[in-house]
Amino acid sequence: MNWKKTIGAIAPVIGTALGGPFGGLAGTVLGKVLGVDDPTDDAALGDAVKQAMADPDLVIKLKTAEIEFKAKLKELGVRESEIYAEDRASARDMQKANKSVVPGTLTFLLVAIAGVLVYFVMTSDMTNVDKTLVGTVIGYVFSELKQATSFWFGSSKGSQDKNVFIGNK
Repeated sequence: MNWKKTIGAIAPVIGTALGGPFGGLAGTVLGKVLGVDDPTDDAALGDAVKQAMADPDLVIKLKTAEIEFKAKLKELGVRESEIYAEDRASARDMQKANKSVVPGTLTFLLVAIAGVLVYFVMTSDMTNVDKTLVGTVIGYVFSELKQATSFWFGSSKGSQDKNVFIGNK
């Protein structure tokens, strides 16, 4: 079990922050909630998460940590969107340093697959079952395409406004 993925699934802001510049703060808040004395010890945090998996209150504990973490960020004047922006920026910096062809190739393949699927739907005569299946696949491909284009171009202003609106509720 990858404990960081578990944290990311339940408390996404903490999960994202663990790998970035706010990792120390995220680890401290997480360690406090899970009862870990040394929040810089990845093994201790991982063991605490594994033990907490047997505890039915895990989600409540992690959501509590998420709330505490957001409050600490607010005290420091850091917005949640900045954490995600840092995460994307670090991915772009890695791409600049490594000059890998993989992200570009994957993005190109996703664009090509999306185009082929849309063409297929528009030009073929399908049954309702086929339409449902193809529609599901198209939804998945376009979701991944959105992620790929966010890597290259960043998030849209409308998406940022939505995050601010949700954060103010």
